Amino acid sequence: MTEQSSGPTLGDRYEVGALIGRGGMADVRAGQDTRLGRTVAIKRLRPDLASDPTFQARFRREAQSAA
Repeated sequence: MTEQSSGPTLGDRYEVGALIGRGGMADVRAGQDTRLGRTVAIKRLRPDLASDPTFQARFRREAQSAA
């Protein structure tokens, strides 16, 4: 028997869970790293901003500074 995923999978690695926060530029969801078996936060750029190159660059800079 296989285990059911709790939500959609991102990049064949992260199971996306419940919404835990929302900001001006992005939503944050609980997640599970299926390779390492740990809980993570998944931050995704809002769909209405995702096609704007300015917001894409800003989001990328923020992710790089947090990494």
